[in-house]
Amino acid sequence: MRFFRTPSILPWIYPTLLWRVNTSHKDIYLTFDDGPVPGPTEFVLESLKSFAVKATFFCIGDNIRKYPEIFAKVIHAGHSIGNHTYNHLSGWRYSPSDYQENIRSCQELLPSKRLFRPPFGRIKDRRFPCYTTIKL
Repeated sequence: MRFFRTPSILPWIYPTLLWRVNTSHKDIYLTFDDGPVPGPTEFVLESLKSFAVKATFFCIGDNIRKYPEIFAKVIHAGHSIGNHTYNHLSGWRYSPSDYQENIRSCQELLPSKRLFRPPFGRIKDRRFPCYTTIKL
């Protein structure tokens, strides 16, 4: 198994983001990106259900549009939902306005407006503050 750590410089670059949660509990937070899609998402849902475990699904808006019944299963199962842009855009390749619009397009499809994960972990400093202007 391979463990990854957040590069120590990122919390300094983006100090307004949540990087750690101090707790005395030994918890693991499971997250899944890029769904909902037929096959993998349904497999993950069944696996989580068999262990009575909840997770957070960072969803792509276009996949929500294409597979609303699978998205409904994720919500019905009580999992958390987050924004992963509408078309899985890289924050380094698009203009701030195009990137923001892609985030907003996905945001309109989500019941929860609190969580965002940039695809590829790539976002430029000038793009992120614009996301925070979206009504949460």
